[in-house]
Amino acid sequence: MTAGEAASALWQEYRFLTKEMLKFVEKDTELFYSLLSQREQLQATIEQTPDEGYISSEAGRGVLLEIREDTDRLQRQFQGKVNHAKRQHQVAEAYRSAPAPENRRQGEP
Repeated sequence: MTAGEAASALWQEYRFLTKEMLKFVEKDTELFYSLLSQREQLQATIEQTPDEGYISSEAGRGVLLEIREDTDRLQRQFQGKVNHAKRQHQVAEAYRSAPAPENRRQGEP
């Protein structure tokens, strides 16, 4: 396998992991973080592997564009999940800080 073929295979795997992360970002947090960890390890391998011009080739640019688009979508979905969790936490905190019905004075709502 040439260096260019190795680079291509690594980028294809990176793209695959990114697509898998999209599937699980809102469904299975543990699996999502496992995939993220795998992708980070793969990124370190990609950085150490000679590229031989793959990423600047037409095929490489196409894969990179697809990864960027999926990563943008992943970031939006993850941010939505974080915002939802924050809202749930704020509601829970509001209920915890509200006085219990037996502690309210007569005539208070």
